[in-house]
Amino acid sequence: MVRAGLIGLGLAAAGTLPGCYSQPGPPEPAEGQFEQGVISIDSTGREHVIVARVGSPGYSLTMDSTWEAYRRKHVFVTLHDPDPRFSYPQVVVDLRVLTQVSTREAITVFARRAGRDEEDIEAPYQEAAAAPGSAATSGVTPAEGR
Repeated sequence: MVRAGLIGLGLAAAGTLPGCYSQPGPPEPAEGQFEQGVISIDSTGREHVIVARVGSPGYSLTMDSTWEAYRRKHVFVTLHDPDPRFSYPQVVVDLRVLTQVSTREAITVFARRAGRDEEDIEAPYQEAAAAPGSAATSGVTPAEGR
């Protein structure tokens, strides 16, 4: 009985080995630019920070994934709309997400918009901002500033 359990455990572990399954690739961005001026990149620290300037504290920003690309990293984020059941003050708010990508590396951010609790988001990603990779990079770089 113990041997059967160990064999079952060994088979379960074998199914988790790399190469036994395939991982999907990065999302395919759509043509066009994400909403102008909403997403920017703060490269003043050791790691790039994605900044979303929105008109209410009800919005939220999530980082979905980071992918290697030729000489840069591609970061995919989702901007979630406020919950319509609540009312929020109309105040400009900066949402920030740390990318864990060194400011020495170039970065391109792709963004999409979704409802508050959407799990199956159909909106495509669009290019939102980019920053060059350099230890001397500083400031916030919107997509239009490239």
